[in-house]
Amino acid sequence: MNEKNPFDNNYFIGYISHVSPQFVKVHFPSSTLLNKTIFSGEEFNGGLVGNFVTIEAENAGFIGKISEIDLPEKERLTLSEKSFQNSDFHPTAKVEILLSFDYFSGNAQHTLNAFPNIGAKVFVCPSSFIQKYVMKFGQKNDLDVPYIRLGHLTSNSETEVCVSQQALFNRHCAVVGTTGGGKSWTIAKLIESMINNKSKVILLDPTGEYAAIKKSVQSVAIGKSAFFHIEI
Repeated sequence: MNEKNPFDNNYFIGYISHVSPQFVKVHFPSSTLLNKTIFSGEEFNGGLVGNFVTIEAENAGFIGKISEIDLPEKERLTLSEKSFQNSDFHPTAKVEILLSFDYFSGNAQHTLNAFPNIGAKVFVCPSSFIQKYVMKFGQKNDLDVPYIRLGHLTSNSETEVCVSQQALFNRHCAVVGTTGGGKSWTIAKLIESMINNKSKVILLDPTGEYAAIKKSVQSVAIGKSAFFHIEI
C-alpha cells in the first residue's frame, strides 16, 4: 500500500473548535464531508464513529479517533427526513487523541506535550499512515525490533495492525475490557506472536482457556504455529 500524505486537502473534513486535555472537538463546515468518498483507490467514510483522523499542527501532527458525533441544538430542532435530504447541516465530532508524530522524522509519541490549536485542520487518516505510525509507536530505537500482529483495521480490512513488541512490554502491559470485548483473543495473539519472535513467555492458565494440553507432546497449542512446552 503506497503511503499517502495525511494532510492532503482531498481528505479534509473540518476544523478544531474545542480543545481539552481529554479530547478535542471538530466542526464540520458541511454535512456532505461525512459522506463516503473514494480517493486514490481507497474508500473513506469521513464522519463515522470509530474512524481515525489526522490533525495538522505547526511542528507535528496528531492521530485521533472519532468517539462521538452530534448536531448543534438549533439544527436538531429542525431535523426531519425532508430537511435532512434537502438541507446542509454542520455536525460536530468529539475526537480522542491517540498519539502525536513528527511527520519528517517519523517519530511517534503517546505522551502529549502539546495540543492542537483552535482552527487546526482535520483530515480523514489514510490506512497506510495509521499502519506506519502504529508500528513506530513506543519504539526506543530503529534496530531490528520484533512486531506483534494483532489484526486488521475495521475501517480497512486489508490494513494489518502491527505493534512493536518493545512498546508493549518495555515496562508494564495490561489488557482490560468488558466481558466479550476480546481480552482473551488479544492475549492469545500476543503470546503467539512472541513465541514466533523467539521470545520467552510464561503462561499461567488455570482454567485451560487458551488451549488443550496434549500429554503426548507435553505442550500447549497457542496458535497454528506456536506451542508452549510444559511439564506435567
